[in-house]
Amino acid sequence: MLLSFLREYHRRMSLHRKIFFASLTMLFLILLLNTVAYWRIFIPMFVGQMRTYSARVAYYLATRVRPLILSGDLEEMRKIIVHRESVEYEIAYIFVTDPEGRVLSHTFQGGFPPELEWTKPLGKDQEMTRLVQVGDSWIYDTAVTVEEDGVPIGIVHVGMRKTPLDKMIQEMGLVLGLLLVVIIALAIFLSQLAATYITTPLTRLTEAMKRLARNPDDSLPPMLRLPRCWELKNCNLQDCPAYGNTSAPCWTLFAQASQVTGSGLHSRGVCRACKVYREAQGDEIAQLAHAFGGIRMTPFLRC
Repeated sequence: MLLSFLREYHRRMSLHRKIFFASLTMLFLILLLNTVAYWRIFIPMFVGQMRTYSARVAYYLATRVRPLILSGDLEEMRKIIVHRESVEYEIAYIFVTDPEGRVLSHTFQGGFPPELEWTKPLGKDQEMTRLVQVGDSWIYDTAVTVEEDGVPIGIVHVGMRKTPLDKMIQEMGLVLGLLLVVIIALAIFLSQLAATYITTPLTRLTEAMKRLARNPDDSLPPMLRLPRCWELKNCNLQDCPAYGNTSAPCWTLFAQASQVTGSGLHSRGVCRACKVYREAQGDEIAQLAHAFGGIRMTPFLRC
């Protein structure tokens, strides 16, 4: 029932509205695809880049603290991780544990937070990233195993703040949203312009054909007439077969008459280069109007 109603509504809809609603449908699909791409591709890509960066920092620190774990130099270990945290804005914390999860060194100023006491050995995993809450902040915690001759001797944890990532995602979403609004507004304007460009001449053509049908003896309306060569070229050669002839275009007359040269008339071979011929071509709508106008011409004329 609904499908039949929509089909009937679409049939009665004007061409202008059909073009407009078709453009809106395409814009809606583009907006939907952009939204899906943003949430399913771009955001996971940003998160993946942050995880990759934190893992790279963790592997670097694992290389630096390996000999310090073996020697038990915890003071030097702390200097290294504190310095690394100070030069990385996004890093919230760094701490190192033994394989059983006991903290060896950390960068927390007010003591080790209880939210991270869940830390457990990684087992067979060499790397793991989890989203944890520390206080009021959400942190991407990346843990990397420190090994010596294939034997785990410690774990390095690097915490990356989630807030900068959320801010960047919000800013990207805002920019993308504004860009889509501009694109949609421009597309709607251009679709309206295209619809008007197409439907206005068709409406005029319909009215002209109706007037011609009511009064067959009237002269052709301007939009149905082919260009008149003697008017476009200011020609006064009254002995030319095309001069004053409104029933057929000039290039069709030269196909039936002998070629005239030396008197200002062009041969048929150069008609395509003439501005009168080019003026008569136009776009599809102009050609349609000329085709209707050709109904009044002699049917046996050929180009």
